[in-house]
Amino acid sequence: PMVHNNIALYAHDQLRQRAAWALSQVLVVGADNDDDTERWLAYYDIFVRHAFGSFRDVLREVSYSPIMGDWLTYEGVRSRALSGKFPDENYAREIMQLFTIGLWQLQPDGTRELDGDGKPIRTYDDHDIVTFARAWTGFHRVAPRANIAQEERGNNNKNSIDPMRIEPDDRDFLPKIDLYDGFIGDGYPLCTDLPPRSFLRRGGTFVRRASPGEFDDRATDVLEPERGSPLHAALCAAPGAGAPCDFPSQLTLDANLACGGGECSVGRIDAVKLVDGDAIGWFEFQPPPCVELAFFADGRLFSGEQGVRQ
Repeated sequence: PMVHNNIALYAHDQLRQRAAWALSQVLVVGADNDDDTERWLAYYDIFVRHAFGSFRDVLREVSYSPIMGDWLTYEGVRSRALSGKFPDENYAREIMQLFTIGLWQLQPDGTRELDGDGKPIRTYDDHDIVTFARAWTGFHRVAPRANIAQEERGNNNKNSIDPMRIEPDDRDFLPKIDLYDGFIGDGYPLCTDLPPRSFLRRGGTFVRRASPGEFDDRATDVLEPERGSPLHAALCAAPGAGAPCDFPSQLTLDANLACGGGECSVGRIDAVKLVDGDAIGWFEFQPPPCVELAFFADGRLFSGEQGVRQ
């Protein structure tokens, strides 16, 4: 509390601090008798970072936060196919009701929209909550690491600082209808349509990892770029000619890169091993958003009894 109070009251960027405080009063979390200061500061830093940015970015980081995953009970939730029960609906409901669109559709002046009978129009219903709950499956904390406080529960230490990861095997892979009779993911390309060597294309993101042990378990295709290739130069980020690499914590390509050497014969990768003398930089590649077909092409949307969407 002392660290937070000093910054909130005496930092020179008071507008940022006040905007962050306002956001923290909307996207709330809590716990009983918890004196683990570091994890709460890490959560609060989300709002400080994005105080003047996009609310979408705020929601993304909050949704991957282990603090929120624990508070609204979707951490570790598995698909119905694996668990035999419907996924937890807490976060699916609260992200709409409390954090974003609220209960009622509104006019530009803030008054409620009315239907033909003069009744307020709801923004979502129970069917939407059930289908959205399936989108919040497969979220798990990452392994503990050094240099952070560990949350002890029983005999297990948990990482409450780093963003959660999605475990594909636990995730509900079936299509999920959105609020507008479309599907979540509409507008994104099919994963099968991504061009080869998408890791060299604009928007490709590489996240620094301390060691291969921090990679996703499915990260098996590791590329080692040759010195002199554009990808090697981008990830090396040397401050000058002949200087050692200054590996960035994260890099998003702002332009397409030409392939170099063995990269030209590689179709896809999961990770990159960058060698600079005795130093090694490990990066996990985050592919661009895309959609996997759950069943078949040209599926159709139809309504069952009482207009229930299928």
